[in-house]
Amino acid sequence: MFVIFPSFLVNDLENVLTKVSANDFKKTYGRKKPDKNFNIIFSCKSGRRAHLAQEKAISLGYKSVSRYLGSWLDWEKHTKLSA
Repeated sequence: MFVIFPSFLVNDLENVLTKVSANDFKKTYGRKKPDKNFNIIFSCKSGRRAHLAQEKAISLGYKSVSRYLGSWLDWEKHTKLSA
């Protein structure tokens, strides 16, 4: 199982992952709170916040953490349809 986190949470990520209860997490984010073995993928606009979020999650003991390197800008560039 995996969860994709928006990286706007980077400033509050430690609190979200360590202090928010599983029930509150589910109510707020609409999915199960990840345990330290979940595959977590971070994404943002350019990749900078996703990188910071990835580092924070790793420092908190999460084991399977990655980020979409180019984030939104890369995805947008590679999915534009020609007119």
